[in-house]
Amino acid sequence: MAKEARAEAVARAWDHAQQRRPVPNLHGVLITEPAARAHRDHGVGELWGVRAAEAHGRRVMYARALTASVERDCDGCCSDRTDQRRQHGGTVSRADQTVAYGPIWDWTDDQVWNYTAHHRLPVHPVYAKLRRLGAPDHALRISQILDGSHLEAGRLTWLKRGWPDLYHDLRQVLPRIDEFT
Repeated sequence: MAKEARAEAVARAWDHAQQRRPVPNLHGVLITEPAARAHRDHGVGELWGVRAAEAHGRRVMYARALTASVERDCDGCCSDRTDQRRQHGGTVSRADQTVAYGPIWDWTDDQVWNYTAHHRLPVHPVYAKLRRLGAPDHALRISQILDGSHLEAGRLTWLKRGWPDLYHDLRQVLPRIDEFT
């Protein structure tokens, strides 16, 4: 029963027919509204664990933020580009007055894994499973598996290989997912 309900919920998300009832703005419900509550209750600072190397949009965002910070705040305090990155990088001032701090914004994959091992931090078991399946380093990500704007990124292939029962359930309600594996 739970399996059928889950499959039905996924199918509804892919239903391209006209909506019969109002659908909430998911960006607002999942991101904007909780962020506004957190900012109201705790202040406008955020701590991010995302890195520029993980996505083109993040690279652009961090590069623009670094340029703006250097232009605004660096009055000769930095001797070179490396020093500018160290002193002014990783802080993003957003239009909603949020200031996001990304302490690992410019870390490599190796630096993340070395830090994790050195401090004996727990690692999500999906990483090990993806490695056993032969996923390349760029595919070692934990995020939504079904994302309409990233179906061609290969995540469904890893779902099909590593979790065939779940893939089969999804295929029952989303027969076109085979086009992306």
